[in-house]
Amino acid sequence: MRRISNLLARIQKQPREGGQVLVLTALAGSVLVAFLALVLDVGNLYLERRNAQNAADAAALVGAQDYAGVVPDVTIVAPNAVRDARRYAIQNGFVTDSGANNGTWNGEVRVDVPPATGPNAGKADHIEVQIHRQVHGFFTGMLGINLQVLARAVARAKHMSFDAATISLDTSNTSTWVHGTPSVVVVGNVYSRGGITDSGNSNLEVEGYAYARGGFFGNPPDAKALITNVPDLLDPKWPAPTALPDPGLSFNANIGDHPCNPPDPVNMCIYPGTYDYIKINTGQPIRFEPGVYRTTKSQGVQFTSSANAFSTGAVAFVVDSPGSFDVAGGATLNLYTSKSLSNGILIWTSATGNAVKINGGSNVTLGGTIYAPNASASIGGSAGGTVHGQVVAKDVELDGTSGTAVVYDRNGAPDTPGPTLVE
Repeated sequence: MRRISNLLARIQKQPREGGQVLVLTALAGSVLVAFLALVLDVGNLYLERRNAQNAADAAALVGAQDYAGVVPDVTIVAPNAVRDARRYAIQNGFVTDSGANNGTWNGEVRVDVPPATGPNAGKADHIEVQIHRQVHGFFTGMLGINLQVLARAVARAKHMSFDAATISLDTSNTSTWVHGTPSVVVVGNVYSRGGITDSGNSNLEVEGYAYARGGFFGNPPDAKALITNVPDLLDPKWPAPTALPDPGLSFNANIGDHPCNPPDPVNMCIYPGTYDYIKINTGQPIRFEPGVYRTTKSQGVQFTSSANAFSTGAVAFVVDSPGSFDVAGGATLNLYTSKSLSNGILIWTSATGNAVKINGGSNVTLGGTIYAPNASASIGGSAGGTVHGQVVAKDVELDGTSGTAVVYDRNGAPDTPGPTLVE
């Protein structure tokens, strides 16, 4: 009995910790629940933000389809665009009245034609859509915190362009620069966002209209008319044709043998894909097999004076910055593309500087559009014409010796882009 009494006395003297454990467990559970609630609130906020942005983008594109007029007057019709943009926002679950006024908040949506803010404010061919929504969270709501999402989108109406052989996107006086002896011929219209400068003893002969927003300098072109009061054409932002990742490395036709498959006793062959660079430096004919060719290094695509290359099907060249597309005088080329392969773009480059240099002759024929929105395109003419399609570049330099530099071909010009998101 004495032993049992001693044991009971010892047990009664042990500290009692059960209540403390219960308190800590309750606190930990509360923190966990709060953390989970916060995670749910953040996830819900992200989802609402994404839905609002998707709705704003789509509503802006829908409103941008309500444009009127052709060159030289492209304007989004505000009443129609505001109505259609608001209707689309309603279909996507946001609160507004399709009959609400332009430039005002109604419910969760505001539509401005033209935009009221941003780099495109005041442009009649643009529309701005803003969506604002308050989000009620579980945890943040208990803390009295109001969550809000704000989405904004700006779209441009269908790009309007001239049927022009050359389009210069720069606004300088030498956006289109002509020099040659004695004349350079362009078959089609010529358009410049800046000026057209004809220097030295050269003379630009345009078998169409010459449009220059910045005016004419030097010898005036010989054209159907010289026009300065013309609309401002923007960069169409054509995407690059897609090239396969293979075969990589580089292609130098002056080193080794590049057989065709099946074997060809006359020609060497090159196949589509992504290369470090492509250099054609041999008189032996090089056959470009149909497809897209992309270069990633500074050497770009080079055709030396002895180059001899042709394609038997549609090809396209994508030249990554800082590469260039160079054709030396004396080269023999016959390369062309198609609408189905590349939307009619034969040469696409993201480079700056003098990214396209074609010293053409009667033995150089390129079929398709040259697109160099950040760079200069220098085109040398010949009696037979060097480019059959279109040249769209930051600056266009035309050179020649009584020859034709560019022949506009509607079949070689890319399709006009539709409404486009710009912000």
